[in-house]
Amino acid sequence: LLLSQQYLSAQNITTTYSLPGVSADAQTQKIMVRPNNPDEQVGLSRNGNTSYFYLIPPDRGMAQRVGINSSFIVNDFDLFGDTIIFCGKRTNNGVDRAFIGVATFQSLFNSNPSWIPIIDNHVTFLERVLLYKDGTGLCAACYAHGNPVIYRYAGNFSSITRWIYDLGTTSENIMITDFVVTNTSIVYVGMVNHLI
Repeated sequence: LLLSQQYLSAQNITTTYSLPGVSADAQTQKIMVRPNNPDEQVGLSRNGNTSYFYLIPPDRGMAQRVGINSSFIVNDFDLFGDTIIFCGKRTNNGVDRAFIGVATFQSLFNSNPSWIPIIDNHVTFLERVLLYKDGTGLCAACYAHGNPVIYRYAGNFSSITRWIYDLGTTSENIMITDFVVTNTSIVYVGMVNHLI
C-alpha cells in the first residue's frame, strides 16, 4: 500500500495506491524517486521470502512488478542514474552469504528481467546500501553486523573488492545503526555495545 499526499495550494489531497500482486501479509519496505525520471518511483516489498521491485508510473497506472529469486532476500536498495543496486543475503543449502545485486532499469524492468548477483563470502548479510561516485567508479557503502563495508564497482560490474574500515576499536564493540554519504565522508553512527 502506498499513501500519496500532495500539497496543492491550501488543499491536501491524499490517495491510496495498491501494489499489484501483494498479499495482506506483504511488507513494503522502501520507495525512492527514479533519478532520471522524477515522476516515477521504485518500491521494494517482501512477501514471505520473496522480494519484489515495483516501477510505479507517473499516472499511478499498473505498476510493473519484478520478483527476485526467493533464495535472495533483499534488505535495501539505492539508485544512481539508471543503475539499481540492492543488497541483502542469499541462502544456499542453509548457508547465508551477503550479496549485492546490480541492474539497470532497462535490464530489471522488461519482459525478461535480469540482474547480476555478486556474492560476498566474508559477510552473511548486508543491511543497508548507499551509492556514491568515487572518481570513475561507483561505490556502495553498506553495513553488516555493525561493521562498515565498502564495495567498489568499475566497468561491467562483474568484479567486487571489499574493505572493512577500522573504526579505532574492535568491531564486536561497535554497533552501527545508520549512516550517510557526504561530499567528503561516509559518516556512520551507532553505539558501543557493552553487552558482549
